[in-house]
Amino acid sequence: MPVVTAECHAARLLSGEAVLAAAVGLDTRPIAAKLAQFRKAHSSLSKASAALATAEQRLVDAQRDVADFDNDQDAAVGALAASLVTVGQPRLNPFRKLSKYAPGRMQQIGYAAEARALLELTARARKLDGLNNEVQAAAREAERCARALLAAVAVAEHVAERAAAARDRRDALCQPWETALAALRRAVRAQEQNGASGLFDALFRPATRRAKSVPPKRAEA
Repeated sequence: MPVVTAECHAARLLSGEAVLAAAVGLDTRPIAAKLAQFRKAHSSLSKASAALATAEQRLVDAQRDVADFDNDQDAAVGALAASLVTVGQPRLNPFRKLSKYAPGRMQQIGYAAEARALLELTARARKLDGLNNEVQAAAREAERCARALLAAVAVAEHVAERAAAARDRRDALCQPWETALAALRRAVRAQEQNGASGLFDALFRPATRRAKSVPPKRAEA
């Protein structure tokens, strides 16, 4: 039967928990030092993994906020385009004299790029002659949405950096975990040679059970 392995981060945590759970109730005094080292390494990796999971969830939330702000921004682009038609801007492309982007195209570019383009457009739109209250209100809302999105993007970038740092901290603990596990295995093997029979299987194959063999049914005569 295969010895328990840890080929990925989730497997490391699961196999480590299995080893430590199996040690409960066993006479581990001969391997106490190596077991304590592994328990410490596993605890550090578990905490770092939990911190990474929290950081990654915060990143997901921050990215969702950016997408929500972008929906508001897209709506503001549409409203501004409609309002500009009322002061004589081309109906097919109300942004033609104000931006290199048509309204539909502006809504398709990147979040931050759209926000910056929108702020540039509103600055130019305010210089048009004959602005009415509708255009001015639409411009204010567009600016509010663009600035809110840029702020959300900045937050998301900061959260992404923290998540990357948390991932690096978790990854840095993987090799010490592997080293401590290997040292524990060697210690257990050495104790088995000194008479601690069955200790290796008890620690490293605790969840493995050989299925009971069932004799095949005889064919009916």
